[in-house]
Amino acid sequence: MSETKTLREIIRERLDNIWHRIKSMGPDEVSKELVELSALIGTLGEKIVDFDQALANKQLEIWQEKEEISAKEVEIRSKITQEYQDLQKAKVLLTAIIETIRSLKYRLRVLKGEREGTINL
Repeated sequence: MSETKTLREIIRERLDNIWHRIKSMGPDEVSKELVELSALIGTLGEKIVDFDQALANKQLEIWQEKEEISAKEVEIRSKITQEYQDLQKAKVLLTAIIETIRSLKYRLRVLKGEREGTINL
């Protein structure tokens, strides 16, 4: 029986794998990872939009249950929902991908400097 992984699990595994081998990666490998991580940003971005919409729907549901509550109270109540947690976790993953891309770009510059005999960072 095959286990289906969530996008979150796939991204975490991918980032962990990169961080374990970043110092031994060559330029071709770094470039390949940059392209693949950039594609993951697009996929994750779509999920963030979905999570954001789900949260807005949840906030509307909360407000409709008790129309006399304020917008601030709706916002506070929505922060304890699964929809809010999903959105926040996706945003954290997006930040982790972006930081990994920055590190890979730095690694690429170092490799280029080593190849050229100079390191200008």
